[in-house]
Amino acid sequence: MDLWAGSVGERFFPEHEVATPQVERITLHVGIASSPFYENRPLRLFVLLSILAARERLWIATPYFVPDEATRSALRDRAEAGVDVRLLLPGEHTDTHLVRLTSRGFYGNLLRAGVRIFEYEPTMMHSKDVVVDGQWSIAGSLNMDIRSQALNEENVLGILDDDFARELDETFLRDLDRSERRSTSRPGRAAGARGP
Repeated sequence: MDLWAGSVGERFFPEHEVATPQVERITLHVGIASSPFYENRPLRLFVLLSILAARERLWIATPYFVPDEATRSALRDRAEAGVDVRLLLPGEHTDTHLVRLTSRGFYGNLLRAGVRIFEYEPTMMHSKDVVVDGQWSIAGSLNMDIRSQALNEENVLGILDDDFARELDETFLRDLDRSERRSTSRPGRAAGARGP
């Protein structure tokens, strides 16, 4: 109990029994924290290795997409290798239009490589997750931008769990139904481009 809680006493924080949960299995996970203090940029490497590990599909949702060249190259490589690479990014509702314009500058090369890009339409989209092959997930505060991977204080969990990945996949697909797919022809609407 911290000092504040201790000062107000049992009347506000009565003792209670904690139920022991029934655990069916242990989920494998790893926590990665990053700070400007670390010169080796652990999150950058962690995300890059996760991208390169994709063999079937790689679905990424992020509100800020300004990746470095190594990350863009890895995304193109996976798409060209036949991996279903999809990016879910903010549409017009964003808290930083400059980042959105910068993101769009990367669309052409990614789209030509086979990456599918969707912009979420209803509101500001702030999901931050990566799902690889429906098994490995990354969730936390990390954005797919250079600031997040090199300058900001960030923390993520890498989770090896089919059920958790399935939940993220289902949320991703629901969000795609409310998104606009982008094409190389122009940054506006593409005929019949909604959803998967």
